[in-house]
Amino acid sequence: MRKTINCFIPYEENTAIGKAVTALKDSSVVNKIYLLRVTEEPALSLPSGCEILTIDSLNSSDTIKKIAQKANTPFTLLYTKTSPFELGYMALERIVSFLQDHETGMVYTDHYEWKEGEKKKHPAIDYQPGSVRDDFDFGSLLAFRSEYLIGAADSMENDCETYQYAGLYATRLFIAEMGKITHINEYLYTEVEQDNRLSGEKQFDYVNPRNREVQIEMEQAFTRYLKRTGAYLPPNFKKVNFHTEVFANEASVIIPVRNRVRTIDDAIRNMRDALRMQKSTVDSKDLYAFMKHTLAFDKSIVCATQNSYLLSIYERMEDIYFLIVLYSHQRSDDEHRENLFEHSMILENIEKGDSA
Repeated sequence: MRKTINCFIPYEENTAIGKAVTALKDSSVVNKIYLLRVTEEPALSLPSGCEILTIDSLNSSDTIKKIAQKANTPFTLLYTKTSPFELGYMALERIVSFLQDHETGMVYTDHYEWKEGEKKKHPAIDYQPGSVRDDFDFGSLLAFRSEYLIGAADSMENDCETYQYAGLYATRLFIAEMGKITHINEYLYTEVEQDNRLSGEKQFDYVNPRNREVQIEMEQAFTRYLKRTGAYLPPNFKKVNFHTEVFANEASVIIPVRNRVRTIDDAIRNMRDALRMQKSTVDSKDLYAFMKHTLAFDKSIVCATQNSYLLSIYERMEDIYFLIVLYSHQRSDDEHRENLFEHSMILENIEKGDSA
């Protein structure tokens, strides 16, 4: 079989990556293996038959451009972790067979993961045109038709896009725009899971102040994608006068949060501060009532389901309704039942007041 794929693997000293490198070298479809290193210091123990490629970070636009320059085979494989991984039987051959479709720019697969000493299945979901989250779970092994990868690198170069964190994200958006991203519904490799937090905790990484620079870059890459695809809406907003406008519908603000007291607190205080700024257009009585309720509820829980803990604030201001749904601390079953009853009574009283 013709050697059709170049492989790019992050490499750090004292990581057990040797077994994976050996498997790649033994594959009939692998042409060359590049080890990605964030330091220019010479490696003490370098697997034989590999070439070092010095990078600034795995997710930068500069790294994508360097990989694209070395992508002189029809297909390119990129592993995105430094932890060990193990390929399944004929895994690369299966990946290459999917990449034969000229409209397919990138593929990803289901995989196994070693987590807390146990080997578990980690299925992925199918990619859709609207799957634009920067943390979409592709797994850590990605394969590309090289022409699409090179096209993404050229696009960033031509548009003077420079990213420290969003290079791989911008690449994926470009490929989704120009071709297809295909999910291979087969378990083709095994990796070691290093982030053992619950998925419900991981999904709020974007609100962590330490990740602010990352999030800003992701937003920049996404904004450029929206402009290229004609989906961008410029922020031209109309100032709303709550006394003169007529609102035929109710609006709900939904914030899914679990055990994130500071996040809840920030969200409510930001809303309260925004209302303070609009005192001239909001009745002072309603503003006071809303602020009073938020102050009373921002550190408490109203009701809960079996696994999800729920705080609901339902407050009317003129013709706008605010429904804030928050997940938070676990309480006892008796407290759950009591708070659920109180919550239902609050909603019932509001509905009675509206119909009066």
